[in-house]
Amino acid sequence: AAYHGNIRALELLEARGFDLTALDKFGRVRFSTGNFFWYFVRLFVTRPNGTGGGGGSEIDTTVSIFRTTLVTPLHCAVSTGQLETVRWLLSRGASAQTRAQSSVRSDRVPPLFLAEHAEIARELLVHGADPLVIPDPGFMNTLTALQMAYLRRNYAVAQELEEWGGDVALTPFHSAAGRNDVRAVRRFLSHKTDVDCLGEMGYVGLNRRTPLHWAAISGSKEAADLLLEAGADPNFQDARGRSPLHWAARLNKLDVVRSLLRAGAEPNLADREFMTPLMCAAFALDASRELFSELTKAGADIDYQVPMTGDTALHMAVRQMNEPSALAIVACGGDLMAMNAEGLRPLDCTTSTRLLFEIKRAAGQRDVMISYTHSHLEFATKIRQSLEEANVTTWLDLMDPSGIGGGAVWREEIARGITNASVVLCVLTEDYAQSEWCLKELALAKQVGTPILAVSTEGVSIEEELQVYLYTRQLIPFEPAITRSRRQAKQIEYDYEEATYQSQFRLLLDGVRDEIEKHRHAAQKRNVANRRRLEFVDGIERLTTMGTMLETSAAAPFSQELDVWDSLAGSGSLQQRQFVFLSHGDKHANFVQQLLSELSDAGVACCSDRNVEGQDFESRIHAAQTAILRCSCFVVVVSKQTMDSETVRDQLAFAEDKGHPILPVVLNDLDPGLDKRYSLVRNELFHFMANGMSFKSSVDRLLEGLRRHSTADQDQGHDANTARESTVTRNLESLASLED
Repeated sequence: AAYHGNIRALELLEARGFDLTALDKFGRVRFSTGNFFWYFVRLFVTRPNGTGGGGGSEIDTTVSIFRTTLVTPLHCAVSTGQLETVRWLLSRGASAQTRAQSSVRSDRVPPLFLAEHAEIARELLVHGADPLVIPDPGFMNTLTALQMAYLRRNYAVAQELEEWGGDVALTPFHSAAGRNDVRAVRRFLSHKTDVDCLGEMGYVGLNRRTPLHWAAISGSKEAADLLLEAGADPNFQDARGRSPLHWAARLNKLDVVRSLLRAGAEPNLADREFMTPLMCAAFALDASRELFSELTKAGADIDYQVPMTGDTALHMAVRQMNEPSALAIVACGGDLMAMNAEGLRPLDCTTSTRLLFEIKRAAGQRDVMISYTHSHLEFATKIRQSLEEANVTTWLDLMDPSGIGGGAVWREEIARGITNASVVLCVLTEDYAQSEWCLKELALAKQVGTPILAVSTEGVSIEEELQVYLYTRQLIPFEPAITRSRRQAKQIEYDYEEATYQSQFRLLLDGVRDEIEKHRHAAQKRNVANRRRLEFVDGIERLTTMGTMLETSAAAPFSQELDVWDSLAGSGSLQQRQFVFLSHGDKHANFVQQLLSELSDAGVACCSDRNVEGQDFESRIHAAQTAILRCSCFVVVVSKQTMDSETVRDQLAFAEDKGHPILPVVLNDLDPGLDKRYSLVRNELFHFMANGMSFKSSVDRLLEGLRRHSTADQDQGHDANTARESTVTRNLESLASLED
């Protein structure tokens, strides 16, 4: 059944009590290792036709004494390339290390020697097959599985074996270290065998590995400890530049990793592909957090980037879909935002929603922030559960803000959640617009550029106060799914028609996923543009961002800011059309981009200078002066950085000499913190200069705001007094009528 890949028959046999690991004779299984010897010996020895009479043992009377081989079902499945059967047997506990029993020594091999498909070899290695095993050391079969693969010219299997540390047979010392034979290792050491030997009789192994390499590959801790005590070099690099620590980390041999690090193994040693041991661990099977923790505690750089590609260990783990390694790297502080040479973050290296969900959840990163009133916690919780079941990370604040005194930490968490989210989901209910907290959440989302989607449960129309933040087309109604509502204390709960709920939820999920994907692509595009820009301005002061201006996915590359100037210059319309010149000295890219966008939306044409590849500095100055001469107004960004810019100073002086109107835009680099930003998001800001500049105009704006609020308070007081006077009049009239 195993030979032919008949899994159904195997299941029936297992149900009847057959042993899936039993050894039995099967004539059609041919062992490639023994064939080399058999083809030679059969020329000289005639195979017997019978068993030789009745004077022999029980074995002699039942099987041929010339060539008898007992194999497991796993041997049979491997020999015929039955991949699914191999997986089925391994999942039922079949051992990948069991050797065949044979009257011919060279046939006593484990299943790995029969593998002719790379995927089958990988399955066996995953389940514990030893790539360094030598079936018959010192006798007929002294070849490893790697040598057999090369002899068959099966390079796919050979490559798979090499990834798992496969090597050619070297010395008995190597073999003893690989099989953790402590007694044999001591014997070799007592005979003064070179502890870092690479071969014997003048020959050096193909991969230039020491016995310590073999011990690390096979996880032989006791042998490794003996070799290290005897002075073995823990940093000896093989032909691929890999030390024993590289191999121990790559194959998840945690105990050997600890021994090597204690012995002074270098955790940041790079191999010929610039891979450190920690990066090799990113490929390890079922790697634990302890493996990465041991390496980082020893000084390994968890955010080390390969020079050519810029990939980190997290990039590699995510690209390999290695969830255990990726989560372990995140738990040890791996940077989710690190960009490689292509401008890709680790999260950009996979399309698996499940893997992205697990990594984001482990890192505390959330795609969706739910904004709701706490009276509707039951519905918000149901939405969160549905989103997370669809592999969308969600943040739901469970702290009731009523009665909070101060609450700076809470405000900061809310603001950070909104700022970092891909989308804010508003649960629109009857009491939503009355909540100042909810309105602040929407205002902050709009300010930082986080998209807003809304769901409704109580048929609420979007009034004027909410129209600033929400559009009717962004509203997904859940009213059809609600069959009954119940009010319990301060909570409102719903009963649902589940099929309708799922139908409406799918509409919501499509919108949420679209926004998440837009956010991811925008961030990826922005990162690529930023990296190219920084490479382009190498040697020039790099562009900086304003402290209080949080970067949003809508921000365009700085090099696109001057499309208006290019179009004006290209069309020859500078003489006929009024425009504003904006001076910024290549500073505050995001702020300048946002300011240009707002002015353009208001119908104001803007232009500015920029650094163009191949243009010398004098040409840039001349082009800027030409534009300033023809502009109707000169706007200058005033900040600590721009005031240190020679370009801004020269342009400002030139505009002043030519008598142009100058409008200074003062850019404050104060960062009030996310908690204060959340508290003040719906308030107007009044700006003053500490040195007294424009103090009078700043006071005038403040007085204007005070008068507005004072007038509003007076109107409210007048209305209250009028109401009280009316009440008194009615009471007096009532008393008069009683007297009459």
